[in-house]
Amino acid sequence: MTTLRQRVDRRRQLLELIKMEKCHRDTLDDVLGKNCDELIEQLQHRVEQIDQTVQEHTHLRERYEAFRQVQGVGRITAVTVLAHMPELAELSAQQAAALSGLAPYNRDSGKKSARRSIYGGRKAIRQVLYMAAISATRTNPVLKPFYQRLVERGKATKVARVAVMRKHIRLLNKIAQNPDFSLAS
Repeated sequence: MTTLRQRVDRRRQLLELIKMEKCHRDTLDDVLGKNCDELIEQLQHRVEQIDQTVQEHTHLRERYEAFRQVQGVGRITAVTVLAHMPELAELSAQQAAALSGLAPYNRDSGKKSARRSIYGGRKAIRQVLYMAAISATRTNPVLKPFYQRLVERGKATKVARVAVMRKHIRLLNKIAQNPDFSLAS
């Protein structure tokens, strides 16, 4: 699992380098711009090599394919969850939400009652689930109406998205626990 996590993290680092090089290219002359283009091409090739990781881990392939059946969960989300939460199948729904940093915690003190907020957990999971939630709120036949109901009730857009993220991680946890789990049920 460590190597999978390292590869996923390295992929993210390479994508950051590509983004930086693209910004540099815009400020350089043609000769140095061509140098940047060559480096970007090399970095993209390395990203493609890392993308083959799931195929090398045959024991993860079934879970990966099951995760991909959830609308909104793409290739990167599935691989990142597999890499950064290998214990997912062994957690309760609440533990999975807390470990991913999606559990609401209070900040009450004495008579003061503050707004609940999420924090902590694994940042990489939160980042990919946020992008999955954006996709799901547009296309998922279950999560889209859920999101719309929350917004109609006056919840902030970001709060509603976090609720969708939490539903995603709970669903992925259920799928990890029960490989025969059907999305139709």
